[in-house]
Amino acid sequence: MVDYSILVGVDEERNELVVGIIDYMRQYDIIKKIESAGKSAVMGVTGGEGPTVIQPSHYKDRFQMAMERYFVVVPDKFSCFDI
Repeated sequence: MVDYSILVGVDEERNELVVGIIDYMRQYDIIKKIESAGKSAVMGVTGGEGPTVIQPSHYKDRFQMAMERYFVVVPDKFSCFDI
């Protein structure tokens, strides 16, 4: 499961499908650190996975891994792949 939203639309002017990734960005401040610690404590007790609120460096790694896992490269007219 991916916790990112995907926005899909049509560019009528160019007659193309447009896809974007939406995620709510917010500063990792003291409130987010407390939220992360609280969720970590609950997850530890219940045996669940880690919290979704994590440090920015870990978030970046998680986001990049999700994008590589859930999206494949689709060649287009600008790609240099020989098909």
